[in-house]
Amino acid sequence: MRYALCAVKWLYMNNESTSRNSKSHIRGLVAEFVDNRQRTGKYLLTSSEIAEISPQSPSAIRAALRRLSERARIVRPLPRHDFFVIVPHEYHSMGAPPLAWFLDPLMRFLGLQSYYVGLLTAAQWNGASHFAVQETQVVVPRQMRPIQVGREHIRFFTKTLAAETPVETRTTENGTVRISTPEATAVDLVRYHGGAGGLNMTATVLSELSPKLRANALGSLFDQNADIVVAQRLGYLLTLVGAEQTTGVLSRIIEKRNPRTRPLDPSAHGPRGKFDPIWRLNINTKVEAGT
Repeated sequence: MRYALCAVKWLYMNNESTSRNSKSHIRGLVAEFVDNRQRTGKYLLTSSEIAEISPQSPSAIRAALRRLSERARIVRPLPRHDFFVIVPHEYHSMGAPPLAWFLDPLMRFLGLQSYYVGLLTAAQWNGASHFAVQETQVVVPRQMRPIQVGREHIRFFTKTLAAETPVETRTTENGTVRISTPEATAVDLVRYHGGAGGLNMTATVLSELSPKLRANALGSLFDQNADIVVAQRLGYLLTLVGAEQTTGVLSRIIEKRNPRTRPLDPSAHGPRGKFDPIWRLNINTKVEAGT
């Protein structure tokens, strides 16, 4: 009887030791995979990629990834999604590497290939840099909740026809990012002026962005899908900041399409204000660039 109990105890302890060794092995295997991925200049991974090289169970791989997350070696941008970003040591205090390193793969992972960086972020990337942007503003074709990755905050704006917006592909240190052209950025800033900080901020950014605007490219946007009221407001603001090189094409569009009179600021509830016959606007608020 005593011999049997000792045998059972030995088997239990041996199995427990084997289990600990197995867990240690898988943790080491996953950590090594992450290190090797970083050495090749890649900062993204999924548990399914690890499963292809490891005989361990999915639960064991998840446990190893969870341990790396607790050590802030990797970060998961989306809860319950199989997508991880590797955090290099030099970005440990930030909680994530620069967003430009992983934004494009993240959007494609979510099936949002027609995304683009827009609004204030795009304006900054296009040279309008005399203002601080505390978030990365991204335009997508369907509603998305904001995402926080370390100190990086992504705010989404919904635009059904996002795929038709002219974009440029910018090469970053570790990949590429889709960004709206200066002309498309100007149009979006007016369309979403509330999210861009209001009309004063929009006018300020347009004053810095205007040297990059091409009149023909701007006009073509209103031959496609841009709302005519955006052309009215954009034309007025560009006139206000002295960007006459681009206002001619917009005024011709307004004259041709003869839109009804609109308020400059649709959210203002004051008096109608002075009528602007060129842009067919009621100037119901005072706009000052640089404020």
